[in-house]
Amino acid sequence: MYSHTSAARIHGLHLWKVDDLVHLTQGFPTSPHGHGPDVRAHYSSLSPQDVSSGKGLRITALERTVVDCARILSYRQSLIIADHALQLGGNQSLMQDIALQLSGHKGIANARAITARASALAESPGETLTRHFLRRMGLPMPEEQVSVRTRHGDHRLDFAWRELLLALEFDGRIKYFDFSPTQEVLFEERRGKRP
Repeated sequence: MYSHTSAARIHGLHLWKVDDLVHLTQGFPTSPHGHGPDVRAHYSSLSPQDVSSGKGLRITALERTVVDCARILSYRQSLIIADHALQLGGNQSLMQDIALQLSGHKGIANARAITARASALAESPGETLTRHFLRRMGLPMPEEQVSVRTRHGDHRLDFAWRELLLALEFDGRIKYFDFSPTQEVLFEERRGKRP
């Protein structure tokens, strides 16, 4: 069954700077040479809640996919995937339970950190990376997606520190070009929505 970043692609999750390898999870060990050079086979037993389907293919469920990706990718790559999964309706508690069940497996420390810090409020990979940057800099963490009313209408801020009357918006090349068609992003932004 398709898993890891292959399942993430099928789920439609945002991926950032990941390779094009095909990842498969099997319930039995296989020879490292049993597949083509672009295929990575993983051995793991999967429970019924770990299994899903998408585009007519058997894939790991959304929450299991997040945990598996976090076990093989960097913190930033994984956080983008986890945030988007939560935005699409993923269950954060279930992600944390899956990470707990995989204690002792390679990469599980990263998976636990990701599932604890992921946010359903991030509306783009750029916002995820901005939040990560603020945390790494040791700054006080802002509120996300803060609604404000002004004389020019209602607006929603990416990040805000209300007590400081300070806001931070993420706008950059990555927002307009890397994850959705540029015209779609601009159109939705002009309508007052976020892509």
